[in-house]
Amino acid sequence: MPLEQFSIHEGFAQPLNMTESHNVFALQNKMSDQLNTYQTKYARYMRCNSASTNSEVSNPTCDLDNGDSFSSLTEAYKSLSSTMDELSTIYKNHTTEGSKTPEQYDHDAKIIPDEYKNLLDLRSELDQQLAFLQEQIRTRGGEPARRLDGQFLVNTLLVIVAFSILYYIILGM
Repeated sequence: MPLEQFSIHEGFAQPLNMTESHNVFALQNKMSDQLNTYQTKYARYMRCNSASTNSEVSNPTCDLDNGDSFSSLTEAYKSLSSTMDELSTIYKNHTTEGSKTPEQYDHDAKIIPDEYKNLLDLRSELDQQLAFLQEQIRTRGGEPARRLDGQFLVNTLLVIVAFSILYYIILGM
């Protein structure tokens, strides 16, 4: 097994079937920062390389060898472009990695009200059955009450028989 599949964190290997999800919000923030950097570099490049606005007007002064050069502007564009490509790939894969497609959403939007109505009907039916059982217990005419009464009668008779036997044993001695 190649070592690239293992990620050691505090002495534990990461399970092979676990993958780290993409943080789209962090990637969008990164892209926004890179866009701001690109726009700043573009504005500085245009200002520093224009005949009408020379390097004496710019604050800070133009650095055509490093920060305000065309190569610096190109690097900012490349990093912005790669982040946009990565974000685009994540968005394309987003529907295939567990989220709903518009067709699935429309299908579920049609089914959910029917399922909710069925659930309410089932709940109503179960509530009626529970009310019937509670009424049967309360009126003591139903099967559960008769069972409880029968058990109470048997227990009472057993206690009477036990005391009778003890009475005859004590008096018989």
